[in-house]
Amino acid sequence: MDLKYLQKKEHLIDWISKLEDEEIIAQLLKLKKELERSFVVSEPETEYAVKDDFEERWVKGLTSEESRARTKKFLESLPWKK
Repeated sequence: MDLKYLQKKEHLIDWISKLEDEEIIAQLLKLKKELERSFVVSEPETEYAVKDDFEERWVKGLTSEESRARTKKFLESLPWKK
């Protein structure tokens, strides 16, 4: 960190340590809590971040016959050495 930034932090620390107004202290604590909360990702938000469309994809998927036909076609297209 550069020196000016450290001096600003020290100035704030000094000001807060001398602060006697309970309302301002409460506001500072509220701000601190909000900032800490913004850095934390809660489980319920991440749990459903991706839509679970497994059933839809399953219905649109290949049948076993289609899969075998594609596999056979792919294997026949490979440059096998004779």
